[in-house]
Amino acid sequence: MNKEIPHRSIVAIDIGGTSIRALIIRNEKRIRRDHVFDTSQNVSNEMTQVAAFFDEIGNLAEAPSSVGVASAATVGPCGSVTDWSNRPQWIGLELKSLLEHRFRGSVEIEDDGNAAAIAEASIRTTASLFYVGVGTGVGGGYVSDGLVHRGTNGQASNIGHIPLGPYHAVCTCGRRRCVQAVSSGRAFLSSLSNDLGISMNAEYARSLVTAGNPTAIRTLNLVAEVVALAIVTVDRLLDPETMVLGGGFAQAYPELLPLVNLAIEREGHGGKSITVMPSFFGKLSSLVGAQILATRLANDCK
Repeated sequence: MNKEIPHRSIVAIDIGGTSIRALIIRNEKRIRRDHVFDTSQNVSNEMTQVAAFFDEIGNLAEAPSSVGVASAATVGPCGSVTDWSNRPQWIGLELKSLLEHRFRGSVEIEDDGNAAAIAEASIRTTASLFYVGVGTGVGGGYVSDGLVHRGTNGQASNIGHIPLGPYHAVCTCGRRRCVQAVSSGRAFLSSLSNDLGISMNAEYARSLVTAGNPTAIRTLNLVAEVVALAIVTVDRLLDPETMVLGGGFAQAYPELLPLVNLAIEREGHGGKSITVMPSFFGKLSSLVGAQILATRLANDCK
């Protein structure tokens, strides 16, 4: 990873399904700020809050030289949001223009899965790396020979929407059987709530797994099995040297990684050994990837 930081500040932003993380770096000083989406707000109020958060970051950054953004939303070549099943109200938002106007610096936006893959590849000696992020949704990113593979429309490695889950699972994108419909943090909580007939939050779900609740353990095993199927599928297509599992849900449930590796063993893999490695940066992989983007951009503009 290029660690050279210019004298002017740089800003890294990770726009996720439930929150936005921001990191401001000026020489040795680092400032972190987080914004959690209030799901009770209407679209107009949400956008007002997001704009206010970006204003706060802009004021703290004091005219940054560059801004790197990891985005869970799909952002088209013109800088506007073209797809985001978890937050459809963002579709059509001219995100790059908004950020360039607010920060008055160069802005580079990357898919959050790709940004995480960039971060994870930066601290490993590997020819190719595929990253699987399990958080509010499920995403992926692929780096080979130092290059990110984005596909024609920027949606390559979108592992969360491969149809490998049970038929009854309906995704936020409207399709059935998506990996994300079964194996995301949101799907895990929804499934537990439906099976137990009670309202569910992240803290209570975590306590059920810790206590060995049979329903919670069975649901977590299903999450692992579907993630494992997706990973085996990716391995057949891309044959990466390194597989990494990360994301907020994976960090909150360290039991998930060994369950995934066990499920992969049960699936079989044609004589090739597939061992999924833990994320080095945990739930901050995408933010670290955004930092790398901002640093490269700042150095390119010197």
